[in-house]
Amino acid sequence: MKLLFWLVKNKKNSKGDIPIYCRITIDGKRTELFTGVYIKENEFDCKKKRIKGDHVQYLGLDKKNDYFAVK
Repeated sequence: MKLLFWLVKNKKNSKGDIPIYCRITIDGKRTELFTGVYIKENEFDCKKKRIKGDHVQYLGLDKKNDYFAVK
């Protein structure tokens, strides 16, 4: 199983926030979904695929385990 998170920059909302999408791959089969989270582009580390720093507005994300746990 693989997880990949990325920003879809051409889908900005009215506030200029960008949605975070997730791709789940299991045994070569892919599914892509919207995580329900919007973020400012400069708050996301594209190399590490995670939110930079401690942004309290993203409480549904599991920073301790280094992955998104959208609740």
